[in-house]
Amino acid sequence: MRHQELSDRIIKGCYTVYNSLPRDLDEVLYRRALQIELQHLGLVGQSEVPFRVHYRGEVVGTYRADQVVNDLVIIELKTAERLRPPHRMQLARYLRLAERQVGLLLNFGDRAEVLRVDL
Repeated sequence: MRHQELSDRIIKGCYTVYNSLPRDLDEVLYRRALQIELQHLGLVGQSEVPFRVHYRGEVVGTYRADQVVNDLVIIELKTAERLRPPHRMQLARYLRLAERQVGLLLNFGDRAEVLRVDL
C-alpha cells in the first residue's frame, strides 16, 4: 500500500492521543493534541491546510483539510458516535480536490476508529 509506513505512524499517534485524553472534547483539541504527537513522532504535520477549488480556471472556493502529514496524507478528524459512509465520501472528495492519494479518517468519539481511504 502507498505510504503504509507513514500511515502506520499516524495511526499510532492517533491511538496515543485517544488513550491519553478524555472523551467528549471538541474536535479542535484532538487535532491540536495529534499535531503535537505527530511532531513527537518526527512527522511534519500542518493543520487547517487550505486547498482551492477551481472551475474553468477560476477559484470558486476553498476547503481546509484538518491536517496534512508530510504533504502526502490528508487526515480528517471526527468526534462522531461512529464513522459513516458520508465521512468516507467527504475524505475521498478532499483527496481528489487536493490531488492526494491517501487519507485517514480518525474518529475520537466513544470508541477510536480509523479508516484509510486510497484513490
